Amino acid sequence: MRLEEVSLLILSFAVIIGTPSYVFYRNKMVNKQKKGVGGFSRRRIVNLTLLNICLISAVYLFFQVMFISVLRFQFPSSTSSIVLSLAFLLVTALTCYGSGIYITAIILEAFTLPKLRKQPAFQTQFIATYLFHGPISHFFIYSGYIFAFFLLALIEFVSPFQLSVHIPIALLGLPIGVIYAFAQIYNKTYRYQMITSFFSFLAYLFSVTVISQTLYASTLGVYFLGFSFSLTFTLLIRFLYDEYKMGRFK
Repeated sequence: MRLEEVSLLILSFAVIIGTPSYVFYRNKMVNKQKKGVGGFSRRRIVNLTLLNICLISAVYLFFQVMFISVLRFQFPSSTSSIVLSLAFLLVTALTCYGSGIYITAIILEAFTLPKLRKQPAFQTQFIATYLFHGPISHFFIYSGYIFAFFLLALIEFVSPFQLSVHIPIALLGLPIGVIYAFAQIYNKTYRYQMITSFFSFLAYLFSVTVISQTLYASTLGVYFLGFSFSLTFTLLIRFLYDEYKMGRFK
């Protein structure tokens, strides 16, 4: 079993275990805030920051391991692989940047007293806090993951070392895409990830079709196709359901 296959297997189990754990922890923290307990202190801010650093470092390390395994331990030689590699490194760096924005925004929002939020003078600041906590950070983080997988799949596809597809590992992309979709629905920013996954899915299909007329170039490629398709399909159903509830189809 190749290193990238082992990495995909580890990622799948991490998402399966980590997503429900995150939802549980997030709900617990929100409930405490509503009850007026569990407020932020200097120590808790430091702990949350350290936890965020550990999590994003683990994610960054995972992507770099995948990156190295896809390159087959050889420096990219072709122009396309060099460009894709630089784009991948930029995307992973921006993903880490988004995580920093997110943790800062939620702490600032938590420290803002409810009475202060009702003051007209505070509305300008709250716009920035909302954008950093919501659309901006979520796009950098969660769309960043999709772009990173997309670029890794393309890098592997243009690699001169093509090996046979390991279907059992590749098919793990399907359930992980669904779980990832539910996480985006929970975060209430799924529309951004739906657009990202849809265009990444089409872009990869177009790329592999134009280059070699095959949709099964590699293990990571098939994993990405399953992940992106199931993610897009699940989020699209949710989007149509929300539109129907709002009476847009009547």
